[in-house]
Amino acid sequence: MQIKYLSAPTASGKTYALLQTLKHGGRYIIATPRRAISREIAALLLKAGFAVKLIVGPDDKNGNDTDTYKDCGKAFRDAIKANCYEVIIIDHKVALKKVSGVENYDIYIDEIPSIVETIPLGTTLPATRTVISTLFPDGNISDSHLYYDLEYTKEIADLFTAWDEDEAFRPGKNLFEIGQSLKSGDHKVVIRGSQLQTYQRSLETETEEVRRLKLKFHKVLQPEILEKYRSVTVMGANFDNSEMYVGWCGKVVFAENTEMKRYLRSLPDHKKGLVDILYLSEAHDTWASLEKLGYQEFLDRLARAYEVSFPNTKHIFAVKRAKDKCGRPAEPYRWLHEDSELGLRLDPSSKGVNGLQHINVALHLVPINPSTYEYNFRKEYFGMTADDVKWAISYESQYQFASRTSYRDYESRSQVTIIVLDRNSAFALHKLFGEASAGEPKFFDIGIEELRSEKKKPLTDIERQAKSRRGKRIKENETTTNAFQYPDFRIREWKRIESHDPVEISCNWTEFVHLMWKNSRTLQIKSKIARPLYREGYFVDPASHTLAKNIQTSKLIQMDIDKATCDPKELSKFLLKNNLSHLIVSSFSSEPTNPRFHLLIPLSRAVCGDDYEAIFNLIRADIIQKFGGEAFEIEKAFKSFNKRLCMPCVSNYNGEIFIDGTLRNKMTWKSSFLDVERYLNRIQIEDDRPGIALRQRRSEKTDISTSAIDRVIAKLAVPPGMGKGNDNFYQAGVELKKLGCLYEEVIRILEDNRHKFGRGKDRDSLRVAEDIFNRNRRNVPSRFRFKEPTIDAKSVFTPTSEMKTALTLDSFFYPG
Repeated sequence: MQIKYLSAPTASGKTYALLQTLKHGGRYIIATPRRAISREIAALLLKAGFAVKLIVGPDDKNGNDTDTYKDCGKAFRDAIKANCYEVIIIDHKVALKKVSGVENYDIYIDEIPSIVETIPLGTTLPATRTVISTLFPDGNISDSHLYYDLEYTKEIADLFTAWDEDEAFRPGKNLFEIGQSLKSGDHKVVIRGSQLQTYQRSLETETEEVRRLKLKFHKVLQPEILEKYRSVTVMGANFDNSEMYVGWCGKVVFAENTEMKRYLRSLPDHKKGLVDILYLSEAHDTWASLEKLGYQEFLDRLARAYEVSFPNTKHIFAVKRAKDKCGRPAEPYRWLHEDSELGLRLDPSSKGVNGLQHINVALHLVPINPSTYEYNFRKEYFGMTADDVKWAISYESQYQFASRTSYRDYESRSQVTIIVLDRNSAFALHKLFGEASAGEPKFFDIGIEELRSEKKKPLTDIERQAKSRRGKRIKENETTTNAFQYPDFRIREWKRIESHDPVEISCNWTEFVHLMWKNSRTLQIKSKIARPLYREGYFVDPASHTLAKNIQTSKLIQMDIDKATCDPKELSKFLLKNNLSHLIVSSFSSEPTNPRFHLLIPLSRAVCGDDYEAIFNLIRADIIQKFGGEAFEIEKAFKSFNKRLCMPCVSNYNGEIFIDGTLRNKMTWKSSFLDVERYLNRIQIEDDRPGIALRQRRSEKTDISTSAIDRVIAKLAVPPGMGKGNDNFYQAGVELKKLGCLYEEVIRILEDNRHKFGRGKDRDSLRVAEDIFNRNRRNVPSRFRFKEPTIDAKSVFTPTSEMKTALTLDSFFYPG
């Protein structure tokens, strides 16, 4: 499926390009976000002689308007059936639903619609419990599923039908919306697996926690709703930064609408350098920081400073919506110039709002940041980075708001001033406005000390003490390791999760393997909650059931692998080849086609927490280097030995796995364990980074053409003296990654073209690639870190034979 786009900045003539593209006798649908825009386009088309059908909903401000429809969806379907209109104009909500009979229509979507909506659902409602129990009748909610895509089953259909027929009961608005979304198929409805697990556990144990919980469902718009149209074009500014582009790029082919693009007009000379951008702080862009500062006090101080710098100047402004502690609407935050009619309050985004071309100042004072939950959803479901989310949501909203001013007027020569909260937002807008920007953004001082840029302060007594404590930690680790050594293995077992009386046994490796084998064959449990747990290590207080501050050292690396696309036997062969004794045993949820298991690796001596984490990270990196990041997904939480592992048991799905990978000395027949000293002193750069599998194999996309790469470089190239070389160099790396270029390719391309970005000498292609691919060094105790030599970007992928030898796993273990 192909979707065309027109990435048109403000005042570039997007509507004009649309009117020039439409031809008499054709069949077109135009979707807009606002009624005013629909009416404006309809008037222009009628004037041009087109047969137009305008379909808009009732306007609350004009109750006597007879040209509106209560059911716009039905009016749209009727207009399609009539087949007598050249152009049908509808809103986004109507357009983004499946409709039959549109095969001969080209659809143009004005402004980029959102593709994600979060629907919260209270957990105390009986209806919620009924829906969850219907979706998961066996109560088996797997911890290996990051998100569940819900399906409209017969059982769910019967449930909602019964509710429709029962006049005494009607589901709430949000629950009804979830049901309608499942039924229509226009959206995917997904929910995080861990949320369902928490909800399920709370039902069984803690009633009070259930009252506090809210399940968060995500409606994700699917591109298939547009596949019946003859062609689809989306028009909007900065399309390649949008959520739609990032979220759908793996499902559809995006192509620029070249026919419309030729009608766009470039920025005229008289508008270049007209936009001044000011920022109020270095980093106060979150609600937490503004709330701590005192948001109303901040607004009052800004309003007084504004009056001094811009006396009697009309402006638009956006402030945060006020809510009480329960999240209900509260008395709005005041703006001192609103009553004088100098200030006009707008929505923080205001996408598509017109009629404000006489205003030259915009103040965007709302921290637009998705919650941690929303950010994690976009990161995990769409693969968006933190930078992607910031550009798609925060910076785009501020750009749309700022563009409501006289900057939209193509003929205007008025100076425009934009005031935003923080420096990063200001420089993002500086980049988006391009040649219209009047130099780099400047700090606007409103007299609040906390907002001013400050030099680094000397350490306080408390900070110096903290630094000293960190310095002593290495010595303490060594002391702990030496003090808490012990023979054999110490296994502490808890019969249930909530058990407070663990049992501790001492056994050698052979006895431990037999214990694991016996449990995997004979221990049968009804649910995950009933599973016993265990942890190997030295506990200073045998009477205490806790782990934190109780366990001092451990001799057993415990890994949890909840998703595997590769045969566990291949993992075992790899470990044996590298002289690693190990044990692989299936977990409760293991299936024949979807193995889930625990990997246990014995150590030559007990290690402290920092050393345990370092060894865990090294082994995990070795596995990723060999098999790629998706073959065996190792749960990172187990890098701490303050975490218990479930005891092996009979698989609930006939997916038993038991692999005894014990290595023995051929002379003494003693078990051979991982040598801690040699392993900790390995010099290895960990490949524990998102997308590492891409380094080893080309993605499923087709090969990237040289012309596509050349277009990216040409688009962002900057001549010396323009002052944007570094920013554009970084953005070129981002665009190359979006094209599908791999880590190595981004470095090579940037290195070959760095002379095209300013003077080019200080452009660091390796650092750009490291940043956009989220590549960070591993966090290991300082005494095990080694200073790595500086490697030139051109030679980073051609290690010497000595380096290859140093990176070989075999050289770090005693022969088995």
